[in-house]
Amino acid sequence: MAERLAKGAAILMAAGVVSKLLGAFYRIPLSRIIEAEGMGLYEMAYPIYSLLLIMAVSGVPIAVSKLVSEQIAQGKEKERLRVFAVSLVFLFITGSFFSGLMYFLAEPISYGFLGDYRVIYSLRAISPAILIVSLMAAFRGYFQGLRIMSATAISQVTEQFVRVITMLALAYVLVERGIAYGAAGATFGAVTGGLSGLIIMLLLIPLYGVGPGLLNFFKAILSTLNLVRSVPLVIRLLSIAIPVSLGALVMPVMQTLDAMIIPQRLQVAGFSPSEATHLYGYLSGMALRLVSLPTTLSLALGYSLVPALAESTALKKFDLVRSQLGKAIRLTFIFSIPSSVGLFVMAERLTLLLFGYEGAGDPLRFLAAGTIFLSFQQVSASALQGTGYPVLPVKNLCYGALVNLVINYYLTAIPQIGIIGGAIGTCTGFLVASIFNFKDIKGKIGLSNTQLGLIRKPLLSAVAMGAIITYFQPILDNLAPNFSVGTVMGMALGAVSYGIILITCGGISTDDLESIPKIGPGIAGFIKKIGLGS
Repeated sequence: MAERLAKGAAILMAAGVVSKLLGAFYRIPLSRIIEAEGMGLYEMAYPIYSLLLIMAVSGVPIAVSKLVSEQIAQGKEKERLRVFAVSLVFLFITGSFFSGLMYFLAEPISYGFLGDYRVIYSLRAISPAILIVSLMAAFRGYFQGLRIMSATAISQVTEQFVRVITMLALAYVLVERGIAYGAAGATFGAVTGGLSGLIIMLLLIPLYGVGPGLLNFFKAILSTLNLVRSVPLVIRLLSIAIPVSLGALVMPVMQTLDAMIIPQRLQVAGFSPSEATHLYGYLSGMALRLVSLPTTLSLALGYSLVPALAESTALKKFDLVRSQLGKAIRLTFIFSIPSSVGLFVMAERLTLLLFGYEGAGDPLRFLAAGTIFLSFQQVSASALQGTGYPVLPVKNLCYGALVNLVINYYLTAIPQIGIIGGAIGTCTGFLVASIFNFKDIKGKIGLSNTQLGLIRKPLLSAVAMGAIITYFQPILDNLAPNFSVGTVMGMALGAVSYGIILITCGGISTDDLESIPKIGPGIAGFIKKIGLGS
């Protein structure tokens, strides 16, 4: 079971890494095409889209994944088809409603809430994506419930690739008409990307053998639709989905409030509207995106944890639940802690290299620790959802959102602090949510002190890595032909030194390495051969 969890997480992580790299790639040329002000407009529209999308999807994919996994564990094959059929109809209705709502409310949202009329173009351009992504979410939840993570991975990579190509092309063509049009072209990439991801899901149904051909598969799921039997299932779906949805809503609500509050409070601090939008682009469009890049692993682990823990809980294998959760948390810290230290040490260099704006390094440095807190929050929330406590992470994230709101409101209006106040508020919000999630996991599920104690070694290894980068970076700059090469060499030195130190001090075991599909056993064998394994 633990091997299946690791394999599923590895597949999703690989897809997530590719998608995140594509995401990081597009922001480099996009920030140069539409500039920081255009990125600010783009980032104002996206939280509204995310907010309405989550309201449309209503946490159904997680619920579908959980229920399908439970039905399979109990041998109820026909019920899993009924779960999917009901969720697909439900998401078509909600997706259509919120897609239309976003289009027609774009004007009052732009004028009344965001305070920048130019956002209307981006809001209307992205509105069709809500329906498309809602339908795709039903398929992803179904495949994840079947533990076919590769289907989600292929769809995810295809979606992101098409999205990036479309948004860059349209932004480049439309920016000549104005920054607002360029930003709108960029947001339309979500529509083409979502459509390509949905098409991939449809094509994968017969390929993975989850249905006897596409047409017959849909005939099979339609035959399971029965009003009398569907109503209790809808109630069950919503009982799981609504708490998950509320938790998912907190993040875009935070981002929406940030988009409303931070630029306006920066104006109170003395910045012009254009300067405020420019600075908000630094924070949300650049720094926050770099912080979220390392969370690919935690998202992948979270997606794999929900069905895995749901199945183990349904079979009352509670020791297995704690083992799965302990491994997920350890892997989360092994990757997130060095990422956080690296972002802190190389903040200005990374933002200058990737986006061409050294000023985005200031908020990035204050956001860097948020990588650890956000990663743990994602994994711990999935653990609580998968073991039957979906309301707890919602409540805890609300606490974090409230702290974030208060800090952002007061600190960003102080001229000497400015946009850094937004970074401090966001990071603190993630920390608060993580602390409360940890408390609930200890109380409801339980983790041994041995599992938690393994966090110390990654922390010490990451601190040593940061010191090595700081010391050797000037030397590397002298050896490198230019700034970009020197920065990449510094990143490579950090990654290698962290891996060596972590393995040497026993911070990652050969059992952990062997659980990684394909390459893991080979790495573990080499480590044992040279006498460093534990």
